[in-house]
Parts: sequence; structure tokens; C-alpha cells
Amino acid sequence: MIASRYIDQLRALRLSHATFEATYRRAYTQVALSSPSQLIVVAGPTRVGKTTLGRRLTAELIDSSHHEDGTIPLIREEAATTNQGKFSTKHFTLRLLEQLSDPITSIGAGTALRRSQSETHLRLHLERCLKYRKTRYLVVDEAQHLLRTTGHLRPGEVIDTLKCLANVTDLTIVLIGGYELLQTCIQSSHLNGRLTIVDFPPYGDDEQSINEFDRILLSLEQHIPSKQGFLHEHHERLYRGSLGCVGLLVEWTIKALAEMQVCSNRELQLKHFTATRYAIQNQPIADEIALGASLLGWKFPVFSTASPAKPQISSTKRGRRVGVRNPHRDPGPTSSCR
Repeated sequence: MIASRYIDQLRALRLSHATFEATYRRAYTQVALSSPSQLIVVAGPTRVGKTTLGRRLTAELIDSSHHEDGTIPLIREEAATTNQGKFSTKHFTLRLLEQLSDPITSIGAGTALRRSQSETHLRLHLERCLKYRKTRYLVVDEAQHLLRTTGHLRPGEVIDTLKCLANVTDLTIVLIGGYELLQTCIQSSHLNGRLTIVDFPPYGDDEQSINEFDRILLSLEQHIPSKQGFLHEHHERLYRGSLGCVGLLVEWTIKALAEMQVCSNRELQLKHFTATRYAIQNQPIADEIALGASLLGWKFPVFSTASPAKPQISSTKRGRRVGVRNPHRDPGPTSSCR
């Protein structure tokens, strides 16, 4: 298939761009220079590039996750939801023990034994393992899932327990997640005392962001089958459709390439984009961006929410009104393969 090789290129592509590099430098420096028991939150909207940042941070912060002397200075784990969409602290503890290669209890028969043990016993066991392995950093991806607690826990209490774990074991904990995570951390005086915030915002509509987004489109265009200047020509629609999030832009382009294959076309066209993302899909992400702006006081415009009122936002030389829904983006009821 024509599209498959381009899709493979995009999935392997690591676009270097200003917001990512600035956020990464800030995150790396804050983590590397942190004192023990610090809590660092890297917050940003969906598909802005947080997972990529976490992978790079894990790879570059420590030369090797497993050293010859048996120490494991860094572990990285996703805060997965496992119990009907809820976060399980016991499951998370077991995953951390597996990453530590559990030097006290053997793998195999011991694993089944541990699963039958109480959560309190597992927690004490985890503390001993972290000290034994001399672990300095715990990086948690998708950390907003920590708020999806079961009925007996309130949002924020799981993060409180992680903070206590950091105090006991001299860990630096890095939570990477959405702005709802940041909101919970800010509201807790216990967490806020040692909290460092690293913001990972989308691109705004100021002139510098516009130029950088254009440069991203130019780089992306080198990996797709299209006429020269195609992406730049549709800058406005691509910016609105991706909400200024580069990860969302790349994923949208991959879906457009698949639509190109469906239509048996050889070049990427605007209809392939409009057929694969609807305006309504952006609303939850736009709301998330609005939350980040309200928490951190962004100076650039906020994307619109579900409110019918038009947001008060600035204009650029291009007459851009960021976040105002453009009905011409929505695909019509008929097929786009024409």
C-alpha cells in the first residue's frame, strides 16, 4: 500500500520543535537537580507529546536503568486503570515490585504469594526494595489516572500516599499527566509544599507560535505524499483541528493517510483530513486546555469550550480567532472519496 510506508515514517518520526525542547529542558533540569522527596508534575493536554517527553527523560536522566552493582536508580511505570476503569494501588505496587526485580522475594512462585498478601505488607515490601535498589526517581506516565480512585478513596489521596513513599525512601517522583492532575495537586496544601510544576502547553496564536507551527508543518510535509506547500496552505484548519498539539497533528495526519488509501488517491488532500476528524472530537481537549489556562494564567488565547458564547481572544495578522469552531471543517454526509 502507498500509505503504509509513509505511516511507518510518521510513527518513527520524532519532530524537534520549540515547545517540546523548552519543556524538556525545564523538566530534565528540575528532576536532575531535585532534592529527595520532591514531587514534579509535568502537565499538558492530550496528545501534546508528554509520553515522548517521559521516554526521553527516562533514557537521558540515568545512563542505564540496571547497573552492575544491582542498583536501579530509576523506574518508569504507567498509572493504568485496571478495575472497571478505576486505579488499583495494589496492582500499581505489584508492577513497581516487578520493575525492581523484587530482590527479596523470588519471581515465579513468589509472585502468586505476593498477590495474596495485604496491601499494607506489599507497601512495606516496596519501601524496602526501593531502598535496597537505591532508586532515586519514579516516573509515572498517564498520572491523571491516579485520580480514578475506588469508592473509599478521594481524588488526591493516592498522590498523597506516593508523596509519603517519597519521604520514606528519598525518592523524587515525576508525575506526567493532564491538567486535572495538576489541579488536584495545587489544591492540596500537603502536596503543594514540595510541588514543582512543568507546563507543557499547546501552541498559541501569537506570531512566534504561528511561525513555529509553520516550521513543524514544513518538516512534516517532507514525510507525506503531497504537493509542495500543501500543509502550509491549510495552516489554519490544521492548527484548529489539532488545537496546537503536535502529537495530535501527527496522529491526524496518519489517519488522513489511511483515508487517502481508502480513496485510492496518491496524494494527501484536505478532504482526507476533514473525513477523519470531527469538530466535536476536539471539545474535551479544548476544555482541558481551558483548564490549564485558568490554572496557570496563560497569556495566549484559550480554545473555546462548549459555551455558545464566543471567547474573548486576540487576533493576529492573519485574522485568526483561535478555538472558534469553523463549520467548514466538518465533513458532509456524503463520502469524501471523489
